[in-house]
Amino acid sequence: MTGPLVVAVLYLGILSTTVACFCCYKRLERTDTGTVAISFFAQSVVGAILCVFVVMSASS
Repeated sequence: MTGPLVVAVLYLGILSTTVACFCCYKRLERTDTGTVAISFFAQSVVGAILCVFVVMSASS
């Protein structure tokens, strides 16, 4: 991998993560407490399910 490619990947990764977090927290600011609580629990469940699918597809 070349230097410019590594810089481009890091830049896109950092920029997209920053924008995604900003949008997520702005959305959470405007949502009622009950919905926010459910969404935080749902994030870990969805993450675990996605992890299982990724590991299963990588091992097959």
